[in-house]
Amino acid sequence: MSKKNIIKSIIWVLFITLLFLGYFFSGIESKKYHLNHIPSNSNGIIIIDIKEIAKEYYQVFKKKPSELLKLSTGQKIESIQNPGFNPFSKIVAYTEIFNGNILFGLIMPDADPDYFFKTFNLKNEDELISPNESNHLCYYKKNNAFAFIQNNVGFFIKVIHQEKPVNFNYAKSYYDFLLADKKKRSTYKNNALDKIKNNKEHLSIWTNSSGFRVLSLNKLFSAMSTSINFKKGKLSLNIDADLSKNHSFIETSNQLTELKEIEVAKLSANVNQQLIKSLASIYMPKKINSCLNDWGGGFYLSVIGFRDENVFLNDGTNISNEFNLPELAIGFELDNIDQIKASILNDSLFTRTENGCYFLLNNFKNEKCYLYFNNDHLLFSTLELTKQQLDISFNTFHLNIDFRKFFDLYPTKNIIQRTVLNLFQQQVQLKKLNLKYNSRSKNTIHLVGDFFLGNSNQHKLIEFLQQIKSIPIKDVLSTFTSSSRLLVPPIKK
Repeated sequence: MSKKNIIKSIIWVLFITLLFLGYFFSGIESKKYHLNHIPSNSNGIIIIDIKEIAKEYYQVFKKKPSELLKLSTGQKIESIQNPGFNPFSKIVAYTEIFNGNILFGLIMPDADPDYFFKTFNLKNEDELISPNESNHLCYYKKNNAFAFIQNNVGFFIKVIHQEKPVNFNYAKSYYDFLLADKKKRSTYKNNALDKIKNNKEHLSIWTNSSGFRVLSLNKLFSAMSTSINFKKGKLSLNIDADLSKNHSFIETSNQLTELKEIEVAKLSANVNQQLIKSLASIYMPKKINSCLNDWGGGFYLSVIGFRDENVFLNDGTNISNEFNLPELAIGFELDNIDQIKASILNDSLFTRTENGCYFLLNNFKNEKCYLYFNNDHLLFSTLELTKQQLDISFNTFHLNIDFRKFFDLYPTKNIIQRTVLNLFQQQVQLKKLNLKYNSRSKNTIHLVGDFFLGNSNQHKLIEFLQQIKSIPIKDVLSTFTSSSRLLVPPIKK
């Protein structure tokens, strides 16, 4: 048999192994005792359930055996050996800041010291320094990495941003820190994190509040987890968000509506009033802020196009120099619309139009904002609208994005931007994201949704495996164990 045929045979053995696991072990729980060893100070966590992925792969193959043929490959495999841990369970990756350095860690169950430390010495260039073999701690001197075993659980740690010296003593101090952290982990409660530890999803991601500072979401939530399952034509999403202690949450009816023709994306949610009011006070007249005094948090935000010209602040700064800005429509759910309308239309700062009025935005150079009065809300827009162009509904939470409209409508600044966007869309083929409120339990909000991408007739697990089969895994892991740095310096502990 030729070398090429041998390699293909090995690949087939690997995929048949997945089928075997999916069929014979579908009723066996994945080992998860090692999940209790995730450091309490972790900033971000990813959990990959290999067994659940194997079960899904088996179901896909059972319905359509031809899918297996799409996974044949000529990738070179040098060897197959014991990795030193249980690869068919939940594998954990996490980030943490320890003594000024940013660490990336992997946690694996059933670690075997005879093989585990060799697995991560991929370049075979490191001198394995392990003065205290009884503790099973190994320092990869040349690659700023170390590994150890605690209570049958294997850890591989890579320093991805270094501010303080890294040596065997540093590795030993982190080893001791995790031993001392055991008591804190046993008492630490986090609903979003506990959910992904116990679920049966293909892929789960957790982050604390430092991971979603965008739009000041860290003021609303203390932690958030996202579980992802591979499905035909889409990824199925389940999100659990733990509310901050000082933030209340009001459930309203979810009257979901589809995007109108002019809408690229929309968000309808019950939001933090103080956060939105503080932003409104910067750009809108004082009269508007006083009208929002009784606003209860019902909020609607829609992207209704993109500007194809520059936008300037009063000081002459061009804020659209690199990227064109979106056109926005923003709705505030209010009860006393007639009273607000009379007050605003009698103010000289507002100029009447056929359907409402407009005013100039603060801090911007000659930028109009149109205002419309409807039965239950005020609608602000950077474009002049008719009533038929938007269908405003207020929900507990609903996010809807049409990526195809974005790629079609966004006016790129230059040919490089257009080339990059076209290449990205050709490779990833983003279509739609639909996320909605499902329920609430105690202080945790549950959202569900679907992310449509790629070929609608293709199972996303098959596409995922098609992508990773061409990756030179050994080279990637070897690069991962080589020195690297982050652009953003760590927060000092």
